[in-house]
Amino acid sequence: MNPGDRVDRYEIVRSLGEGGMATVYLARHNVLGSEHALKILETRLVSDEETRERFLAEGRIQAQLRHPNIVPVTDVVAVPGIAGLVMQFINGPTLEAWMTKNGAMSVSQIRALFLPILAGVGEAHAHGVVHRDLKPANVLLLPERDGTHRPMIADFGIAKIADDARLKHERRNRTQAQMRMGTLVYMAPEQILHASTVDRRADIFALGAILYELATGKHAFDGPTDFAVMSAIVDGDPSDMEGLEDIDPRIAACVRRALARNPSERFPDCEVFATYLRGDSAVPTTRRPLQTVSKAPQPVQAPFVEPKPRPERVQTENRPVRPSVVPEMSEDSSGPGLPDALDVDISGPELPDRVHVSPPPAKARRRTGLWLAALATLAVPAVACLGVGVWQYPELELYYATHVAHTPNELRHSAWTARHGIRLRYIPEGRVSMGSMPAESGRDQDEVRYDVTIHRPFLAMETEVTQGQWASLMGSEPNKTRQRLWDGNAGGPCDDGPQGPSYPVTCVDWNDAIAFSNALSAEEGLTPAYKIEGRAVTLDLSAPGYRLPTEAEWMRMATGDVRQLYGQVSSPQALCDVGNVAGRATRAKDRASLQPIPCDDGYVGSAPVGQFLPNTYGLYDLVGNAWEWTFDIYTPVPQAGAHLRDWVGPSTGSSRVLKGGSWFNPADVLRVNNRYSQEPGGRSAVVGFRLVRTFRPADAGNGRLIE
Repeated sequence: MNPGDRVDRYEIVRSLGEGGMATVYLARHNVLGSEHALKILETRLVSDEETRERFLAEGRIQAQLRHPNIVPVTDVVAVPGIAGLVMQFINGPTLEAWMTKNGAMSVSQIRALFLPILAGVGEAHAHGVVHRDLKPANVLLLPERDGTHRPMIADFGIAKIADDARLKHERRNRTQAQMRMGTLVYMAPEQILHASTVDRRADIFALGAILYELATGKHAFDGPTDFAVMSAIVDGDPSDMEGLEDIDPRIAACVRRALARNPSERFPDCEVFATYLRGDSAVPTTRRPLQTVSKAPQPVQAPFVEPKPRPERVQTENRPVRPSVVPEMSEDSSGPGLPDALDVDISGPELPDRVHVSPPPAKARRRTGLWLAALATLAVPAVACLGVGVWQYPELELYYATHVAHTPNELRHSAWTARHGIRLRYIPEGRVSMGSMPAESGRDQDEVRYDVTIHRPFLAMETEVTQGQWASLMGSEPNKTRQRLWDGNAGGPCDDGPQGPSYPVTCVDWNDAIAFSNALSAEEGLTPAYKIEGRAVTLDLSAPGYRLPTEAEWMRMATGDVRQLYGQVSSPQALCDVGNVAGRATRAKDRASLQPIPCDDGYVGSAPVGQFLPNTYGLYDLVGNAWEWTFDIYTPVPQAGAHLRDWVGPSTGSSRVLKGGSWFNPADVLRVNNRYSQEPGGRSAVVGFRLVRTFRPADAGNGRLIE
């Protein structure tokens, strides 16, 4: 096409460059006058209707990717004989051109440039998009006002089309130089041998090749012919690559891992890759910071608190309250985002609406191609050499142990010990169905049906925090010294329930739970999950410190592998097997008018923790005993049918969600879908809490197999 030609709403200004499948032009919008990059698919490919439609479909998918390190697709052009993608015009060089001019980079330069690239690719992976053709020529450098350059990843749509088996014959027409400087040098072994098995780990391999090139100034794989390059990729050992011993040891170890021939031995995702590249000195990315991970704490062998004999109880009238009106949510069904840090004010109903978004990439599936069988005899030396590099760096060693030595089943059957007799269990990531079915007895208007996908596995306390654990860490006994506070009004002493070190701590408000979380994190040397400034609390889900679960995480904990009316059981008669509830003895003692549950658990008040059957995750007392604080603000609830990711509740509001019910409640209140609320300053003898913390790969080596 020539300058002045018009394509749909755009006028061609000049050509910016040509590739094997498309030509890129600088184009001007006819009405707005804005400049864009217009990538037009080659005519020979547009004539194939299926290829044309796939190209446009990939463009629409790429248009959904919003990240400061991804070149945004803003429009598609589909007119007779032409298919094109309209993108932001980046008036800067490619990374390839920059490397050709400047050569190898310093360690600080590499981190400053490569970490944002990892963040951008990770964002695409989180949306199920695999690039398949990552290379320096597909990374553009956008000049910033401060003199730095922001890397921008391009060509997601083109890459997938290029890997189509139907179009491989087109690539045979390229020159050898084009192959080596384009796709082949950065191709993973499985992409060469079995393109159908390619997943995100092929992108990890390409990123490893780029990292090597940034550090050494030369290609990771080279040879006089295409066959020699392919052989080096498929049969070579990354530990033998020239120049690795001369570069930064951490970068060298990351290159070895990323370029492993077996996909399962590579970094599972970009977030883990970034974690080990950063090491102890995190480098901020451009625009949006990557998540940071602190060093894993050493396991503390503290004994589990043994429960005391079952005592009697004194009657109490403390009950959580439910707002009578649930306002509708203003956001669309996709939800407001994926907050990693949420700022809230705990002083009242007026809360700042500031949400920082940093979604985690989804976990990679592990698939082994058939080509591994042919290379089996070479696997042992490769792993051995890789292991030498890993052994030198404890964090990489822990990563290796996580993904090779520990299976998901072993994690599920392990316990982690913390100080003060606290034990935690592994909760895998997954989808959670929130709300209740329309026909569910006791259903309230706030039990809206929607889905939340949790992308971070986490560790959850086996039981509620006990009075003994609270006193040991905080040096106080709230069950003996606190006044009941409900809606800000004092209601008498909060000592009207059973007391003892193995009973759940109650008479603690939401703010107390936040303080306990940070104190425990500090004692174990973990980066706190909460930052407290005055009366404002900021939650960082990526931090390894202790925190309250979100409502979705609590539902994940409570429902386990099965979802029944009361979490693990469906009949009221079975409730006494799984929790301390308001059975016949409780109602007889209280002389309450509420209908008793048709069973008898032996308690007429709160019970020591851990007295009933655990659920499939090994957690106790998620039904009954004490209500449990969550992090989430109570209202508004999402719209019915919404599909949310890592939902942490609304960003405005006052009261907080309570889950699980107590020893005082009837069956309809104990439903796992039921939700109550309380102001963050409210205290009651029937409200306590348990904590969780985000699971990191390094934690896998600290879990003790218990079954």
